[in-house]
Amino acid sequence: MPPRESSRPELCDSRIDPDADVIVVGSGCAGLATALFCAWRGLSVILLEKAPEIGGTTRKSAFWTWVPNNGHLQDIGVEDVEEDFLRYC
Repeated sequence: MPPRESSRPELCDSRIDPDADVIVVGSGCAGLATALFCAWRGLSVILLEKAPEIGGTTRKSAFWTWVPNNGHLQDIGVEDVEEDFLRYC
């Protein structure tokens, strides 16, 4: 795979044979931190993300700890259904 000129996401419909020191799966907080640290150490990195945008679950949670059906949600009238939680997880 030839070097890329940017870190802009690249969609690929064909199979690839990646060649890198590190392949990181997922672009949440842990994945991005791992990719960045490895790149700082001089390693070549491929970051894989299935979603159309980077950030993973960290992006969805806005870096907050998620506690399903917590008291605050209940107090403001937000229904956090257990089946939705289980399907999401």
